Amino acid sequence: MQILNSSPECNEAIKHELQLAGIKVGRANPASGEVISSVTGRLGAFTFRRTESHWAVEGLVPLEAAQEMHADPIARSGLKVGGHYARPAPGQFATVWLDPQGNLMLRVADKEETEEDLATLYPAAHRRMKRGTRVDFVADPALCGRGFVDGYHIDTDDGLLLFADTIRRYGLA
Repeated sequence: MQILNSSPECNEAIKHELQLAGIKVGRANPASGEVISSVTGRLGAFTFRRTESHWAVEGLVPLEAAQEMHADPIARSGLKVGGHYARPAPGQFATVWLDPQGNLMLRVADKEETEEDLATLYPAAHRRMKRGTRVDFVADPALCGRGFVDGYHIDTDDGLLLFADTIRRYGLA
C-alpha cells in the first residue's frame, strides 16, 4: 500500500485501490483527522476512508467474520482491530455486543470511561449512543448478545482484499 499525501493525484490512486478490491467508489466531505481525500469506498454498511498510510473502515464486523480474518496470515500485517497497533485478537479490543433488540452491551469496566474514551474504544458504537441507542453495562456482554468488531485499520492491499472478500462471503455487502 502506497504512502499518499493529499493531492489530486492521490485521488486516482485511492480509486484504483478500491476498485482492485471490488469496493464501490464514492465521494464524501473530507473527514477530520488523518483522512486525506474526499474519495471514499462503500461496501454494504461499511465505509472506507483513506489516510496517508492505511484505510480506516467504519462499520460493525460480526465477531465470527473478524475471527476468521484474524486467523488468516494476511491479517497479521494487514489488519488492525479497532486500529490498535498491537493487533489484538477480535474480542480483546474494540468489540461490542448487541442484544436482539439492537441495544449495546458493554463491559462494566467501561462504565467509568469518559465519553471521549468510549468514542476512541468504540467509534461506531459511540455514534449509535449519540443517536439514542440504549446501553447496558454488564459483567459478560458475550452472554447477552452477538459480538461485533467496531471498525478496522487496513495497512496492506492484501488486507483490503481479505476484508472485502470476507464481508462479501458473510453476505454483508
